Amino acid sequence: MDAAAAIKQLRQGQKPQWPANAESLEFAHSLDQSAEIPKTFRPEFVVPSKAQLKRKTLKDDAQTANPASTPDDEAIYFCGNSLGLQPKAVGEHLNAYLKTWGSIAVGGHFTALEDSPLTPYQDMAAGCSKRMADIVGASPSEIVAMNTLTINLHLMMAAFYKPTEKKHKIMCEWRPFPSDWYAIESQIEWHGLDPKKSMLLVEPDDGHIMTTKNILRLIDENVDELALIMLPGIQYYSGQLLDIPTITAHARKHNITIGWDLAHAAGNAELKLHDWDVDFACWCTYKYMNAGAGSIAGAFIHEKHGNNDHYKGLKGWYGHDKSSRFLMDNKFVPTPGAQGFQCSNPSIVDLTCLAGSLSVFEKTSMTDLRSRSLLLTAYAEHLLSQIAARNIKDGAFPFQIITPTDPRFRGAQLSVLLPEDVFDDASAALVEGGVICDKRKPGIIRVAPVPMYNTFNDVWRFMQIFEEAIRQKGQGQTQEPQSQGAPVEARFFLKSGAYSDLTIACGSDTYKVHKVIICGRADFFARTLNFGGKESESGIVDLPEDEPTIVKLLIQYLYEGEYEPLLPDGEASLALSSTGARTQPSRPKHDLDGLPYSYDFPHTCEELTSDCDHPRVCPHHTCDGNAGFVTIRSYIPPSQRGSQMRKAGCGYTCKSFNCEECNPSPPPLPLLNGSADQLLLHAKMYETADKYDVVGLKDLVIEKFRRTCQHFWNTDEFSVAAHHVFSTTPDHDKGLRDIVSATISAHMGLIKKPEVKVLLTEFNGLALGILEEKIIEHGW
Repeated sequence: MDAAAAIKQLRQGQKPQWPANAESLEFAHSLDQSAEIPKTFRPEFVVPSKAQLKRKTLKDDAQTANPASTPDDEAIYFCGNSLGLQPKAVGEHLNAYLKTWGSIAVGGHFTALEDSPLTPYQDMAAGCSKRMADIVGASPSEIVAMNTLTINLHLMMAAFYKPTEKKHKIMCEWRPFPSDWYAIESQIEWHGLDPKKSMLLVEPDDGHIMTTKNILRLIDENVDELALIMLPGIQYYSGQLLDIPTITAHARKHNITIGWDLAHAAGNAELKLHDWDVDFACWCTYKYMNAGAGSIAGAFIHEKHGNNDHYKGLKGWYGHDKSSRFLMDNKFVPTPGAQGFQCSNPSIVDLTCLAGSLSVFEKTSMTDLRSRSLLLTAYAEHLLSQIAARNIKDGAFPFQIITPTDPRFRGAQLSVLLPEDVFDDASAALVEGGVICDKRKPGIIRVAPVPMYNTFNDVWRFMQIFEEAIRQKGQGQTQEPQSQGAPVEARFFLKSGAYSDLTIACGSDTYKVHKVIICGRADFFARTLNFGGKESESGIVDLPEDEPTIVKLLIQYLYEGEYEPLLPDGEASLALSSTGARTQPSRPKHDLDGLPYSYDFPHTCEELTSDCDHPRVCPHHTCDGNAGFVTIRSYIPPSQRGSQMRKAGCGYTCKSFNCEECNPSPPPLPLLNGSADQLLLHAKMYETADKYDVVGLKDLVIEKFRRTCQHFWNTDEFSVAAHHVFSTTPDHDKGLRDIVSATISAHMGLIKKPEVKVLLTEFNGLALGILEEKIIEHGW
C-alpha cells in the first residue's frame, strides 16, 4: 500500500483503497514499519501491561513488577481522548522539581539549575505557553497556561460575554459536555437573564452530526440577538471535528464574538487559531496533550484583544505585568497579551508535568501527528466495516459508527454505537481482553487511537477482541467478504439487495439500499428519514424531480465511491493530488556561466519590496525584486553585470512564477471514457451532490470535469455544460465555475463563439472569473 498517497487522499476527504490483506497482522506490521508514515513516539511513554491493569495496590507484586515483555503483553490503550498516557519525561521533570524544592526552596522561583530541565518557577507558565503556541497555531503572546478548562471558560466569558437587552444569546451545541453547559448557563444567570431564552442550541441534522450549513443558517437567523458563539472544536460524544475556520469567518462577517472549547481538539487536530481570527479558545492538557489527570489548562486570546483595554474581565495579581508585580502598589498594570488574563499563581507541579509532556511534542509537529492519525483512524474504520459486514443479524448491522465518515471532519476518535443489550457485556469483554477505551451509556464506545503512542498493531489487536466481544451476544454468523476494493458491505449488498431497509425510487427505477450507507454519506436522506414523515413510515424515498440516469450514478457513488465514466485505473489518487499549483522539486542546474545552482518552481521572490535574496531564478530568467517581476535574461559577461541585470520587468510576476522552458506544463490528464456529452453529466452530478449533501462527491466531480474540459473545450457541449454550471450554482460556489473560467481563459478564441458570448452576457460571474484568471496569469 502506498501510505503517502493514502494520507494525501485522506487529507482531501477521500478514502484510500485498502489491499486484500488489510485485515492481516502482517499488513498492520507493514504499516508500523513504513517509512512513509510519520513515526510513533511510543518508546517515550509508559504503557501499562495487561497484568498491571489488574493490580490492587501501588506496591509491585510478582505479576506487575516488570513492564510488558512483548507488545501482546501490553494493554491496548485507546483512551487518550479521556486521559493521555504518561510521558517518561514527566517523571524526570517531577524528580527535578522535587530536588529543586528540597535543595534551594524559594530560590526555585528565580534560579535555573544548570543540569535541570526546568526553568525558574516564575518563567514556567510563559515557557509552556510558548511551546503550546505551535500546537494550536498561535503566537506565544496569545497563549496562557492557567487554571483548568471550566475556570478558563468562565474567565473568557466574563471578559467577552457582554449581553445587552437586544443582543443577549449565546450559541452552543445541543449536547455539550455538562461542565460547558453549566458554565454557559451560570454566566447567563449571572447577568440576570433566563437561560431558556438566552441559550441558542445547535441541533444535529441527522441524530448526531451538526452540519456547517445549519450552523451558518442559525447565525444568519439570529444575528441581531447573538452576543457570543461558543462551540466545541471536536464534539466529545460523536467525535465530529467542526469546520472552525468557516464558522469563525461567518461570525467575523457579522461582528459576533466567537470562542471555541478545544478540549478534544488541542493536540489532536491541526489548528491555526491566529490565522482563523478566533477571538478566544480554551482547552485541557490531560487528553491528547498527556500532562496528567486534572492538569493545568491552556487558553488563547487573539492578539487584537491582548491589551485588555476593551474586553474588561476578572483580574488577579498574576495578570499584573511581571516587571512591577511585586511592588504591591494596588495599581493594576496588565501583562500584554494572553498572560494578562491570569489571576493566580499557577501550580508549579502542574506546569512541571505539562513541560515534561510538551518536551515530546517538540520532537514532532502537528502536521506529522495529524498525518499519522488520519491513517490510524481510517484503518480502524476499515476494519470495523469488515467486522460489521461479517456479523449481520436479522438484516441489521451489529453497530453503527456515528462519527463523520469524511476524515477531514473528525479527529482520532471513532464513536461506535452498540445496541443497549450488547453494550454492557461487550464492554466487560473488552476490559477482560486488556482494552482500555471510554464508554458512555446508553451504548457508545469511544475508540481513540492516538498518533503519539498508538500503533497499527494496537488497532489490529483491538479488532480481534472487539469482534469476539460482540459475537458473545449472538450478533450473527460470520459471512466471508464477496469482493475486495469497496467496503464489502457496500458492493455485495447493493448487488444482492440483501438486508435492504430502504427503497429509493426515481421514475421506473428502484434501488434496494441500506440506511447505514446512504444516510452516512448523504445528509439529505438522514434528515428525511429522521423527520418522521411518510418516507420514514413507508421506507420509500421517491425522487420524482431527478433524472433516473443521475440517480443511478448517485447510488453507484454512495456504495462504491465512484461513478461512471470512471477515472482510469490507478489514476484516482494521482489525479486528486495533482490539483493546485504546479511544483518542481529543487534540483541542480547550471547558469549561463556553467556554475551550478538550484531552483524551485513555482518561484516567489522573498521580498517584493526589496532586492530578492535569490535573483537567479533559472538560466532563462532573473528576479527583479524591486518591481516583483521576472525578467527575461540574456547572457551578460560577468564584468558588465550589475545594474544591467535589473532591467525593466517583462511582465511576468515573480509571485508563483514558472518557467515553461525549465518546467513545461504537463500534458492534459488522461481522458475519461466517453464523449463530450459527459461534460453536462458531470455538471448535473455536481448539482446533485449539493442538493443531497453528499460527502466527497463534489471533489470527485471537480476532478472529472477538469479533465473533460481539457479535452472537449472546443465542442458545443462545453457551452451547454457551462450554462448549467452557472445557472445551478451560487456565486460563492467556485468548484466548477473556476474550471469554466480557466478553460475559456486558456482558449480565448472561444469568446468569438455566439453561445459563449451569450454566456458572458447572461452571467457576470463568468466574465469576472476570466478576468481574474488573466490577472493571475500576467501578474497585474
